[in-house]
Amino acid sequence: MGVELITGAAVRLDFENRPTQRRGLRSVVLRPGVVDDDVREAFSWGLCHLLACALHEITGWPFGVLEQSYATGAWSWVHAAVITPDGLLLDVHGARHWREAEAERRHFGGEFRLVNVPTFAELYRMFGLPDGTPDTWWRGEFSDPGPAAIMRLARDVASRHASTVLEVA
Repeated sequence: MGVELITGAAVRLDFENRPTQRRGLRSVVLRPGVVDDDVREAFSWGLCHLLACALHEITGWPFGVLEQSYATGAWSWVHAAVITPDGLLLDVHGARHWREAEAERRHFGGEFRLVNVPTFAELYRMFGLPDGTPDTWWRGEFSDPGPAAIMRLARDVASRHASTVLEVA
């Protein structure tokens, strides 16, 4: 996955081999303070786990992982965010009840549940990554300045929608 610095502040993330699940988006431009339809698409339907990791790193709040059941009885994760102190799911859409994230995916069928995942290690285990994967694993998904742009988006989302005032580094 590639990264291109477009201007002093805008960064394009390319994810050609992993298009988003809904619209098939293959890149997104991140601009400071802008959460447009493409950003919502990218971080709802393909890169949500990276934003969740950034939000967890900033806030320390547990991950909220939406899982879907399949006919076989197996469960698989379909969306990742963090859970705010007042029990809401915080993702690119802001703070909301987890059932709203479920409603966006209901047409896929199956049942859904929200799993509270306190640590990076437990989240990475859900992703199928080996034990001992560093907490910073998510930062390696894009080269610089990609992780910094995702952290900036996370700070924007947290400061706009979190119910608790954050001290953001």
